[in-house]
Amino acid sequence: MNKYVIETNIPMPIARRDQKGTGLKGCLLKMNVGDSVFLPGKTMHYASGAIGNAKKQIRLDGGDANYSARTVEGGVRIWRVA
Repeated sequence: MNKYVIETNIPMPIARRDQKGTGLKGCLLKMNVGDSVFLPGKTMHYASGAIGNAKKQIRLDGGDANYSARTVEGGVRIWRVA
């Protein structure tokens, strides 16, 4: 006996990679050169991971961008530099 049921007309959710406007990565993708974002209470480790994820998405979309992060009082700030 088959324990799986075949169903029709079930809408497929949006793939996570298509949700570019959400979260920190979405914010980084929307930044212009000279913009910055403050991450209260976050570490450089967290910021570098977010930057890496954003740069990967930008490369997949055929673009290029550079970011720089610095530890500041109360957290980390990320700038888009190119």
